[in-house]
Amino acid sequence: MPSSRRRAGPGWRQRVVLASAVVLLALAVLAFWRPWSPGGLETQPTTTTTSQPPERPMKALVYDSLYREYPNDQLLKNITETLRAAGYQVDVYVGINATLDPLVVLDRYGLVIIRAHGAYNGDPRSGRPLGAYIYTGLHYGEAKALYGGYIDRGLENGDLALGVIPPPGQPLTKELLEKLPKYVTVSPQFFDKQLGRLPGTIVVFAGCYGLDDDRLAEVFVSKGASAFISWKGNITWTHMDRVLRVLAAALARGEDPSAALSLAMSTVGPDPVTHSMLGLVAAEARG
Repeated sequence: MPSSRRRAGPGWRQRVVLASAVVLLALAVLAFWRPWSPGGLETQPTTTTTSQPPERPMKALVYDSLYREYPNDQLLKNITETLRAAGYQVDVYVGINATLDPLVVLDRYGLVIIRAHGAYNGDPRSGRPLGAYIYTGLHYGEAKALYGGYIDRGLENGDLALGVIPPPGQPLTKELLEKLPKYVTVSPQFFDKQLGRLPGTIVVFAGCYGLDDDRLAEVFVSKGASAFISWKGNITWTHMDRVLRVLAAALARGEDPSAALSLAMSTVGPDPVTHSMLGLVAAEARG
């Protein structure tokens, strides 16, 4: 992934989350078809229980917030056509249209592919939820226009954080930090609060730091996901896209997630620049 790792009152600059090659420190931490009601979602039940897990639906979500800065139309077309040819109904949200809305209805999908920047907070002194954060396609002002006061409440309670994406190869100076747009990112806590019961969903997070620990994966698995696939460490976006093409095709064919991951790694391999590896947390692997 390219080099990358609130504005809710005084001190927001100290709470910006920095993604990818930038180390996350305590210093720096449109359209969806139905209206989203933050107040209602904040109080919705997080889980339900059933005697038998529901059948995984042939419906897929492709959520590509990375498209806003690093578009890959060929990949997007390939994944969408591959999934549809395999019988999936596919919902696609790219760039600025990759809002919060699709992320709170993942229970509709049997397969979720998220192509996004990632950030990681591993510093308990930050006071923010630990684990991997996923970038939406929204800048702070755009998110405020859509969701009003929910954004600032989310920034205060740790559901959300603001992140920047530095240009490749540029050191993140104070001056650059001031100029860069602040993206809204979602924490593991956001998903823990907002998700209903997932129907054995396979979740692919094609972004940095998704498996630097298991916190984000465990949220999805605890909600009923059958597998969570992501990268450990920093990943260059060009290599990530090559792996994602193979992985998505294997999952579309009905390959077991572990087998699909092995095929992608054996076909494309680890990132030649960062040496990052794709990993998996599966429901049956939880103790």
